[in-house]
Amino acid sequence: MLNQIASPTQEYLKKKFMNKNQIENIPPKNSVYIQAIATMVPSHCYSQQESLEQSKTLMAKTPAEEHFLERIFTGSEIDQRFSVIDDFKAEEQKSKDSTRQLYPSSEDYLPEPSTAQRNKIFSKASRQLSHAVTEKLFNENPTLKPEDVTHLITVSCTGFQAPGFDYHLVESLGLNRSIPRFHIGFMGCFAAFPALKLANEICSNNSEANVLVVHCEICSIHLKFKFDPNTQIANAIFSDGCSAAWVSARKPQGRALRFSQFQSEIIPNTETEMTWDLGNLGFDMQLSRNVPGLLHGIAKDTVNKLVKSENALLWAIHPGGKAILDEWQRALSLDENALDVSRKVLRNYGNMSSVTIYFVLLEFLQSDKTGELFTAAFGPGLTVESALMELG
Repeated sequence: MLNQIASPTQEYLKKKFMNKNQIENIPPKNSVYIQAIATMVPSHCYSQQESLEQSKTLMAKTPAEEHFLERIFTGSEIDQRFSVIDDFKAEEQKSKDSTRQLYPSSEDYLPEPSTAQRNKIFSKASRQLSHAVTEKLFNENPTLKPEDVTHLITVSCTGFQAPGFDYHLVESLGLNRSIPRFHIGFMGCFAAFPALKLANEICSNNSEANVLVVHCEICSIHLKFKFDPNTQIANAIFSDGCSAAWVSARKPQGRALRFSQFQSEIIPNTETEMTWDLGNLGFDMQLSRNVPGLLHGIAKDTVNKLVKSENALLWAIHPGGKAILDEWQRALSLDENALDVSRKVLRNYGNMSSVTIYFVLLEFLQSDKTGELFTAAFGPGLTVESALMELG
């Protein structure tokens, strides 16, 4: 592997506008690393069985609907998920303040809360969680101090507010008030990759930069009672989580992930296969049953654009759902255990949208594995974002 790499922007300019002599005189860019990752989930945990029973009580009107819910919940390979709200916990399990945070106190939880009510929960929770996970990152990495952070990138697709949690991080953590801030919003599960590409661009051109990348996804506030396959599948897999990552060109003091290449691909004619839109009762997800098969069809080509052989790769694939992991594994004829890390994260946390891939990457950082790591995530569009990294 190369010790120093060119940024995507530099490579494009070289190919497009420069002759051979000009290219040879360009100094190499800095190698850039994910130096550390911290992750966190809210305190309220629901077993998948709890969620199933609650869904059957509130949403199923016929035996056929009950059977459908049992099939998707039990077949999800998810054991538990986390939420910022405890509204669906049994009364004796709730916090001392038994007033529901989001849903009305009626027995049937109706009427469903408006988008504005849900977003109010997001605004409060995103500030608290983003602060807590970033504080955890600093505590676990004492060589990085708040005053060392030169750029802040925040990411979410599950809520909006201005000023957002990026602003509140500056204030609550004591970051430089003139720090450049960037927010990547509403891109869905693949948004970690645009954020990391931006961090890579910054650090590859500035060896002194320390970029803080913070994701916060509060998916559970968009739970809906509408009984259709898309809605109920979303209800069965999505959950809440947050992450903070430190990216820089500093020589790592321990294990790190070095960026090698990034790639983005839109699968043609798939605009309506996965969508995420604003509705009156929260955000509306459309998730076609064709998605796993479409990802199967593009998996091998996606990998081969970044590497010559997938045989020796480590795999950090976004666990968007059991079927997605199954199809990816089948398309590449991977060993039975190749996606164990992704499956472990899915089992313990569910799908936390853009946050989830950091849980997977952290598992690798905390392991004794080394080598080339292929990582990918998928989202609305249908878009596939992938990267090749060096783990060690």
